[in-house]
Amino acid sequence: MLYHDDVTLLTGLARNKELLGEMQESNECYKKVLNVQANNIEAIACIETNCFYDDKPEIALRYYRYNTIACHYLIYENITRTYLTNVGGHFKEIDLKDELCRYKATGRAKKSVSATLIDFYRHIFKQLCFDPSDIWFYAVRINGARRDTTIKDLPNELTLMITDFTLDALGLARPELSSSANVQQFHGTNNSFWLSLGACDEVREERFKSLMEAKATFTVDSRVAMAEALEDLRSYRFFNGALIPAKKNGKIEIGLGRSDKKRMSPEEWIVAVGNGTDEC
Repeated sequence: MLYHDDVTLLTGLARNKELLGEMQESNECYKKVLNVQANNIEAIACIETNCFYDDKPEIALRYYRYNTIACHYLIYENITRTYLTNVGGHFKEIDLKDELCRYKATGRAKKSVSATLIDFYRHIFKQLCFDPSDIWFYAVRINGARRDTTIKDLPNELTLMITDFTLDALGLARPELSSSANVQQFHGTNNSFWLSLGACDEVREERFKSLMEAKATFTVDSRVAMAEALEDLRSYRFFNGALIPAKKNGKIEIGLGRSDKKRMSPEEWIVAVGNGTDEC
């Protein structure tokens, strides 16, 4: 069993392995560090993205998309403020930080990091509306197309909040990664975040630039993930007051679908749900 006193030794060993170009050995040392200190910034920053924990898909969100640098964990402790979805209308007020605590990755999320991100957004959207089925009629559009006039845009305030929350949980909302930050300002300093990025300034600079690039593109990546999550939910059924995946392989469908709600008036929908039609 490892203890906190072992962290200094392991971190030093990992740095030496990194300087020698022995990245796999370095990664293994950093992974041992994480077993002791789950929030160790240096270990999080230095583990490469090809070292996924495939048996634990929820941990895949600790890493992002770049080959040479991993971003921070999507973890509760990274979050710096409260994120409440109090936008009114059909939408409930939920605490995104609390939802991250409750989130458990599904089997579908094992395929890739992006699939895990979509899965997390789907978890949020399934419970975002007072009537969960109302989410069927919202979308996040990437190119502005409006093929279905019954589908409205998810409120911009909400999409921005979810994106900001994810950035914060990833650790990309740090002040050191602000748009005005310049890598040169950290050279020769004792900034703890800068020192955590590697054993020397050359390694730190490369990782810093990769993190900045990840942050710069994340707004688009987040919107794409939200769009896919919402599109997926439009195939779900409403059953026992919740959205569930549609049956496949010829199995009998249960509950009510989006097409059922589209052809009903609001009053008819309430009656259908109240009479237990969604439980047939």
